[in-house]
Amino acid sequence: MENKMDKQSPKAKPAGEYDYKMILAGAGCVAAMSTFGAYRAKWTNVFKASYASTWLTLGPATLMYVTPDEATQRKRIAEASSRRTGVQTDRQVESGQIGQSVEERRRQIESMRMS
Repeated sequence: MENKMDKQSPKAKPAGEYDYKMILAGAGCVAAMSTFGAYRAKWTNVFKASYASTWLTLGPATLMYVTPDEATQRKRIAEASSRRTGVQTDRQVESGQIGQSVEERRRQIESMRMS
């Protein structure tokens, strides 16, 4: 009989992958709490070190959570492009062939210069 806990859920990550955003955010929160504690205790050097580590961990973690990942961004761009041109296919989206061709872009720039 197989234990239900041994099976991985479909959303589970492989054993070697880590969620770096969560690790960075956790370290940033710890640094922020130590900054507050050092400020209250008036430990100047500890405060400076923890303040710097808060900026170096919590700031990038926040940006990583706020900005969309590359796959999501490519999908959004492809959808916007397909609405505009009506010719995008899923295969073009997956291969990274999204947006305008170089010739189309040059024509667009030339028309803007003329007007």
